Amino acid sequence: MGRRNASSRDGIMSILDKLNNAKVLSIDPSTKSIAFAVVLKEKINISLCAKGKINLDKLDDIQSKLKCIGSVIPELIEYHKPTHVVIEQTIYIQNPQTTRLLSYIVGHMLGCALMHNVKVMDVGPLEWKRWLGYKSVSKVEINNWTKEFGEKEAKKIASFERKNRVKNILDSRISNLNESDYDIIDAIAIGLWAANNH
Repeated sequence: MGRRNASSRDGIMSILDKLNNAKVLSIDPSTKSIAFAVVLKEKINISLCAKGKINLDKLDDIQSKLKCIGSVIPELIEYHKPTHVVIEQTIYIQNPQTTRLLSYIVGHMLGCALMHNVKVMDVGPLEWKRWLGYKSVSKVEINNWTKEFGEKEAKKIASFERKNRVKNILDSRISNLNESDYDIIDAIAIGLWAANNH
């Protein structure tokens, strides 16, 4: 009876360890680049293992972009061996051509990831930003900037703030982050969300 209880307890602890541990490959996709991060969660400890960006901008057509993705995603998975892959969901963009290309790119990424033995998921930008504690640029702020600097400058400030607020949050949570690329910063934040919500 004692052995059976010990065995059951070991089995439960093994399951809990698996739930507490995760290695996440997170991707912030665009038609111009693939920003990625690898985030490791070991029980309550979370660390950033890798980060980077693959440029797609110089590839002229969608076929070339998809071929590059079809090579890069498996390489990232095979090298880093994540337990989870999370890709940011596409959002509606006013330009129909960009929306179409982005849907192809994200769909291809999901397909490439699903061919490996990992859990694949996606997350909307509003969801991971809300979890992170991100506060959207408000109309009041835009109005104040417009009064002080003019409409054109207010738009620039608002655009900068939308990107920089995620960076400020990560700088306060990750020591020596030393990252200025906003796409990579978003990929890291997506990885943190996934590591805590897998």
